[in-house]
Amino acid sequence: DPPHNLRVSAGTTIQFSCQAEFDPSISDDFEILWEKDGMALNGSENARYILDDGVLEIINVSFGDQGFYVCVARTPVDQDMAVAQLSVV
Repeated sequence: DPPHNLRVSAGTTIQFSCQAEFDPSISDDFEILWEKDGMALNGSENARYILDDGVLEIINVSFGDQGFYVCVARTPVDQDMAVAQLSVV
């Protein structure tokens, strides 16, 4: 299932979920990556961003978190992506 657009108040915690089906025989080579506005997200760069098993959690959302989030499900032979927009009010 792709992530869904969200419209939230500043200061809340949100989750984008990205579920993908893949051949279990290549599970070691399957990964889900997240990007925001074209830049790769890395949980170690921002402590408010938690990436875990296809879920992106953003703690204490701020206006700077607004944008387009892309979920990339990737294997060595294929990849698929889905986009969701975060709006902060």
